Amino acid sequence: ERFVKKMKNLKMFAIAVMAFAVMAMGVHASGSCDASRYKLMVTHSEGYDCVANLTTASTGALAKAEKGDTITLLDDITESSSDITINNKVTIDLNGKTLTISGAYGIKVSATGRLTIKGEGTVENTDSAEKSLITVEAGATLKVEDSVNLVNNEANKTDAAAVLVAGNADAGKSTSVSFGKNVTVTSKLHGLVVGDSSAIRYAKNTKVEMNGTWEADAYVVKVNGFIKNDSNAPVIDVTSGTYTSNNSTALYASGYADWTINATVKGAQAVTVRSGKVSITGGTYEAKDVANTNGAHDGSTGHAISILGQEAVNGLSSYNDPRYIDVKITDGTFTANGEDEYAMYIGTVSKDTKLAISKGTFTSGKDADDNQLPAMLISEKSAQVMFDNHKDMISGGTFVGGLVGEVKTEEGKIYTAEEFTTNLVEGEVNTEGGNTTVGTPEEGTPGEGQTGTEGEGSGNQGNTDIPSNPNTNDNILVYAGLGLISLATVTFTTRKRED
Repeated sequence: ERFVKKMKNLKMFAIAVMAFAVMAMGVHASGSCDASRYKLMVTHSEGYDCVANLTTASTGALAKAEKGDTITLLDDITESSSDITINNKVTIDLNGKTLTISGAYGIKVSATGRLTIKGEGTVENTDSAEKSLITVEAGATLKVEDSVNLVNNEANKTDAAAVLVAGNADAGKSTSVSFGKNVTVTSKLHGLVVGDSSAIRYAKNTKVEMNGTWEADAYVVKVNGFIKNDSNAPVIDVTSGTYTSNNSTALYASGYADWTINATVKGAQAVTVRSGKVSITGGTYEAKDVANTNGAHDGSTGHAISILGQEAVNGLSSYNDPRYIDVKITDGTFTANGEDEYAMYIGTVSKDTKLAISKGTFTSGKDADDNQLPAMLISEKSAQVMFDNHKDMISGGTFVGGLVGEVKTEEGKIYTAEEFTTNLVEGEVNTEGGNTTVGTPEEGTPGEGQTGTEGEGSGNQGNTDIPSNPNTNDNILVYAGLGLISLATVTFTTRKRED
């Protein structure tokens, strides 16, 4: 009986230690700031500070935060006195709250800044912010994780975006921007723009990893047209997520970048390529039903994908030309829903433009008489170049209603649909049922939100489903409790053997 009583006491002691460990972890995680007096808490490795705002000199959270610290919102907060400038490595935990930025301000991650925004909550600006919500300078790092919601309400300033990634002419700096799969972004102008000034012609060593759900009134993702062809061009990974433009092109490759795309993309036009290397490995690309005046086509709207080339704009000869287009489509579903609109439009191209289609399903809209249009429209300006220099560019795919209709060149020469199809296609062609099938595609069409094959950009880096490691001090407390329970077990076993 005495032994049993001792064991009960030891067991109770072990349980008490474990409870203390759990309580200690809770205190460590939440601190003890009075939310009725303080809006934020800055957590250091050795403790925490309770503060009233973010930006006040010497007393604000940014002034208190040292490298590696976390700033946690304890209540909704509005900042209107200055930019929220991040100069070191810091994490902002929204903690279910809203950070509102008003006045002519925004969040600026400087060249030395490493900002992580996490937790469930919202970061937004007002409609008079006059800046992008977040500006990432050359050399900086931005990570947006968990269920963060970014809202850009600035619609008047040119290129104002939820996230603006500055250009970078210095190859020695590396700029990194990434978004978790549960992040949502809405913008009254653009979603994300690479390149902030026409004075900077490059965005060297810049990597952008897109995930989440994005909606913008204008471009969802845009590379500015002045970003020139370069071996250190920006890399844009859009291999996960949903991207919707309400009034414009969703993904706009205007300047030069290296894109990998496999996502759900919708807009007045889904994808426009004027410059750059664009690899589409799967996904769905849908153009809305938009007005098409008198059947005119300039490739700017209404199509699932347009390949236009980039000519001098406003006399700026530094813009890239069609030689710097390299489009490869290895899978995907491309659909245009508007009357007299096409799944693919090919405008200004050159003999050096690279085009290749090996798989995918392409469906255009219908004409005014409800007849199914062929999958592709080639402009008169590009017809002869395409016929002479882009033979065998199509090795696979399904083209509903046929591949291409009758094509007329600028000189007035006319090619029949059969002539152009034969010229562009490499391999077996089947035209049964009014559709053109090239090669032997797999049964079925690509599903929504497919992911690329391994090695072609899976977009799964920085998985937000994987929990972060607990604090070392928390581990010690847990291990201490487990150790006492183990000791109790050993003691019980040994005593039982002795008995």
